Amino acid sequence: MRPSVRPWAKASLCCVLIAFLADFVTAFLAEVFFAAFLAGVPFVAFTLQNISGMYGRAMNLPVNSENTSLPPLDPARHALREHVMAHAVKRGDFTLKSGRKSSWFLDTKQTACRPDGIVLVTNVALSFFPAEATAIGGLTMGADPVAYGIAAVAATRAINLRSFSVRKESKDHGVTGRIAGALQPGDKVIITEDTVTRGTSLFEAVDAVRAFGAEVVLITVIVDRGGTCAAMAAEAGIRYEPMLVAPDLGFEFGS
Repeated sequence: MRPSVRPWAKASLCCVLIAFLADFVTAFLAEVFFAAFLAGVPFVAFTLQNISGMYGRAMNLPVNSENTSLPPLDPARHALREHVMAHAVKRGDFTLKSGRKSSWFLDTKQTACRPDGIVLVTNVALSFFPAEATAIGGLTMGADPVAYGIAAVAATRAINLRSFSVRKESKDHGVTGRIAGALQPGDKVIITEDTVTRGTSLFEAVDAVRAFGAEVVLITVIVDRGGTCAAMAAEAGIRYEPMLVAPDLGFEFGS
């Protein structure tokens, strides 16, 4: 005759089984939630990035150009726009050089003074530079990083452009005059600038280069935010080719 199992023994066995199952379920759920958390990290980062993009503009943070409403551009200009939007464009309350108020600020030197940025600038510039050009420069200091950078990068591509600066005032000692750099009389010159609003700096440089005995064959800028320079260049009989214009960045001319 088999011995009977006492009721208290059955109850103890049930408690052991329940405790075991509880530990197993707890461990399983912990692993599932941990895996879900890890999978959710990119989503959280993405969400925080979007929040930063929405509210960071009020704190003068860079503006990302992931905006399908922007006009389409060729690949070289598109890449340049991405860099400008990431590093050079800020939103906020600003007073421009002219004294006018604006809701956006453009510091294109943030692109021109970065190695990846000046390569992108050069990629666009060389797509329309005339083959006859022998020198590039403009009024210091807005033109300096653009002219020197393009000339340096172009040299690595077997394109030789001498660079120079136009001083804001004539130098009365040493090598006198307003031209500093490798400009030579008779050069075919590209006048450049990082950003143009009214065009006065560009045409001050044009006058100085012509007085030096060189010929201006092209005017170019990284960004034209004013929209008035094209008419001025046409009146002066000079070809004008901006790399980007304000509407390419989602802003109106003169805003």
